Amino acid sequence: MKIVACLAILLASAAWADEAADRVAIEATVAGLNTPPSLPSLFTKDFANGNELSRFLTPFPTVVISREPMGEATLSIAHGHFVLRSVAFVSPDTGVVVAVYERVPVLFVMRREESSWRIASFRVLSEAGPK
Repeated sequence: MKIVACLAILLASAAWADEAADRVAIEATVAGLNTPPSLPSLFTKDFANGNELSRFLTPFPTVVISREPMGEATLSIAHGHFVLRSVAFVSPDTGVVVAVYERVPVLFVMRREESSWRIASFRVLSEAGPK
């Protein structure tokens, strides 16, 4: 009986270790979007939400004006970043990620392809609250 209990504990810890490694890999994939340009290897072959995602990946210009009397104005390119909030596994090869991009909640569906996690779908979540 003790052997069965020990075996169950060992198998559970191995499954937990795999899930932890998958979470790290998923975080790395989403973090890859934070450094432009994003690589095509971050997405599955059938990824079709490029237009919706591209508005988040397009850097926006910011003008900084000096307060000095004859100061200069500088133009810089700002780029937001995705921050993961939660990862839930639907199956061993599919995960759902809730993240935030500059206070906008977004959802990624991640799929394991060729031993790496890739973005299969992307959606902007509507703001929760009374309407």
